[in-house]
Amino acid sequence: MMKLRGGNPGQVSLIAENCKIEGDLLFKSQLIVNGVVEGNICALDDQDAIITVGQRGLVKGEIRAPTIIVNGKVEGDIYSEKHLELSSKANVRGAVYYRIIEMMKGSQLLGSLRQIEQSKVVQKSQDLAASKEESKEKTDSWIKAVQKSDSGA
Repeated sequence: MMKLRGGNPGQVSLIAENCKIEGDLLFKSQLIVNGVVEGNICALDDQDAIITVGQRGLVKGEIRAPTIIVNGKVEGDIYSEKHLELSSKANVRGAVYYRIIEMMKGSQLLGSLRQIEQSKVVQKSQDLAASKEESKEKTDSWIKAVQKSDSGA
């Protein structure tokens, strides 16, 4: 059983072992990845947001969040503006940017470690969230235009 940390326990999103997500993922509060995510994961304006990549979880893309716990596999860069924990089964291939890092015996990292200022990670996360919102607005307007042309035909 996985222990929930921080955040609001009523706001936990789970990607189960039998799930695969293709595309970028934005979340608030807490996200647990036990399945596969092929895309970037970014916390939205939540300084208490936590992402946990479980032992059987796999992320192929960037992860950006204040607190990140990895006990599975990540193939991409990690940006943690508060605390990063690489648990004993963690396997990371990519650059790791952190303020505070905790590496357990057995964790594996093929890439680089770089301590950064919090402001740089926060700004990049906000920029990513803004571009995702702009993309969503364009997609919504495109869908409305298609629906309007279909109903008029």
